[in-house]
Amino acid sequence: MSIVATGGTGPYTYAITTGALPAGLVLAADGTLSGTPATAGNYTFTVTATGSDTNFGTRNYTLAVAQAIVLDITPGTLSDGHAASPYAVSFGATGGTAPYAFTVDDGALPPGLVLASDGTLSGTPTTAGTYTFAIRGEDDAGHAGVRSFTLIIGAALRADPTTIPTVIDGVREQVAAAGRAGEMQMRHVFDRLASPTDPCKTNDDGETKCKRVEAWATGTHEQDYGANGNSTLGAFTVGADAAFGKARIGAAFGTGWDVAERISGYRGDVDNTTWMLYGRVALGSVFGLEAVAGRSDLDLDSRRFLGGSEAVLGQREGDTTFAGIGVSGQWMFGEGGIGPYVRYERARTTLDGYTESANALALQYGRLETRNSALVAGAEAFYGIRYGWGTLTPKVRVEYRDRSVRAANQAMWYLDTPGTQYVLGLPGMDDRTALATFGIEAVFRGLTLTLEYGSAGSAGDWFDGQSLRFGLRAGF
Repeated sequence: MSIVATGGTGPYTYAITTGALPAGLVLAADGTLSGTPATAGNYTFTVTATGSDTNFGTRNYTLAVAQAIVLDITPGTLSDGHAASPYAVSFGATGGTAPYAFTVDDGALPPGLVLASDGTLSGTPTTAGTYTFAIRGEDDAGHAGVRSFTLIIGAALRADPTTIPTVIDGVREQVAAAGRAGEMQMRHVFDRLASPTDPCKTNDDGETKCKRVEAWATGTHEQDYGANGNSTLGAFTVGADAAFGKARIGAAFGTGWDVAERISGYRGDVDNTTWMLYGRVALGSVFGLEAVAGRSDLDLDSRRFLGGSEAVLGQREGDTTFAGIGVSGQWMFGEGGIGPYVRYERARTTLDGYTESANALALQYGRLETRNSALVAGAEAFYGIRYGWGTLTPKVRVEYRDRSVRAANQAMWYLDTPGTQYVLGLPGMDDRTALATFGIEAVFRGLTLTLEYGSAGSAGDWFDGQSLRFGLRAGF
């Protein structure tokens, strides 16, 4: 405040001539009284104002300094928390006039926690430790209070990971996707080998033409729906082969993808590249012996949700080596026919160890090996319809697959406790699948185009699955 004199001749100077100001207040020569009183009480003092003409005047004052209003911050203490577990507490104040605003006055909050201006301290602590900090509360009138706190964040409360649904689904899906990679590629090659292998054909004019080298391409897209989640997968394969007498030998290259989402909160995305060698030798005029062998290199990405929007990411590599042998035939009845086939497939999968992204609940996984096999039997009925431009052949296929997966163990541990290992045992599994498809094949000008739609049912998951396959073959 300012003290002002009237009368006489200015400017004026002001001074305390008797008594004393409250500690913390100062009277400037221009009459400004300012500062922060340190002690409550009643203070009496005399101010003398002196003009430039040396005339002066005095006035006595009594200043009452009320007891300061200091906010009391609540609560008095904080309960302990745990890393990777949500934590929340609300600070309040007594004294003063609401509303109150809160800030961190000193120290630092545990990483992962945030203080809102309304006093809500919340978040998920990321690092265990003991944290000391001070919280300041202030009301609209400027009254404030500060209280120091110590918050202990203990180690994460972590379950046995082999009981966590996202972990179980993740390992199972990685093993299954690795097996499907080779399975789909072998299916493309065996479908190609089941086609007639006679490189020489006689036209209506009695002229024989031979095309000993053939190139082909096949692609498949599948969508599977199940009670545990959905999967979208596909594969594309290109190959070329040549006829040598009654035999045909070739090589193929393929790529594939496999995306799975499970209701537990796991998502897997698997890409693969595959190289294969294959061959067929005729066993008389009806049947042929077929074989294929190859290797798929795998890139497995995973996202495992921990709750809410928080997730850990992982990237794993691996490979699947596989081989299959089978017999297929073709009985012709005029323009139609039936093509039965049976084959045995076997694969070995190796998945490298990998580490999930840094988090108190993140895991590191050890190397995993597993084997699987399948017995496949089916038949295709077809009937060729000749047109001026070529031949159109409707086809119907039924197939039965009995798949067997050997038991495997996946070792894992939390990142900060590598000495404590857990083992998830994957039991062996037998899965039986029936497939029914309808397709159409068009042959014209040396090209063969195929389009096929199928639906599958599995006794293991009772899922409904659909597949769409296309193929292209050309002779040279």
